[in-house]
Amino acid sequence: FLTDILPTGYMGAELAEVSPGDTVVVFGCGPVGTFAQMSAFLRGAARVIAVDLDDERLARARARGCETVNSSRENLGERVLAWTDGIGADASIEAVGRSELITQAAMVTRPGGRIAVIGVLTEATATLPWFLFFMKNLSLRTGLVNPQCFIPRLLPLIEQGRLAPTVIISHRLPLSDGPRGYDVFAHHKENVLKVVLQP
Repeated sequence: FLTDILPTGYMGAELAEVSPGDTVVVFGCGPVGTFAQMSAFLRGAARVIAVDLDDERLARARARGCETVNSSRENLGERVLAWTDGIGADASIEAVGRSELITQAAMVTRPGGRIAVIGVLTEATATLPWFLFFMKNLSLRTGLVNPQCFIPRLLPLIEQGRLAPTVIISHRLPLSDGPRGYDVFAHHKENVLKVVLQP
């Protein structure tokens, strides 16, 4: 996990400049989003709001101390404003890779807030609400993780028990069950979060 998804999640919290006392919205409760949530708490966030469409993944996020919103059934903007006394989140992290979620992040982040995009956008161009970014003085940071920069910082936290990346493992399967593991993960079956194949 230290070669990709954990450093990516931590980088999201770092790019969003998560600081003690912050309210942070994380879009996505998959492996990277989960690590972004954990990293936001690690950096001192007072409240992490996890957003997803999968109720089982949202339940996992609640168990980790997040407040949750299923944005297919609830108005995300109204919930964030209610939780922040009408101010908005200090920071948002997009960990899915969809441009419309960047727009949602801009809507729920307070004036002067920060947005980090760590989800991989596969579209060649993305239409974003630049006027909203401009009027709210929002900052947007993104990039591809360089794990070697984060391993020396994250490994001691794991060794000291302050960060437990194995909490995302939901399935351990023999290598011979690899095709089934990929199918389970790709189609969100069996309350999956992360499949580990063991030789």
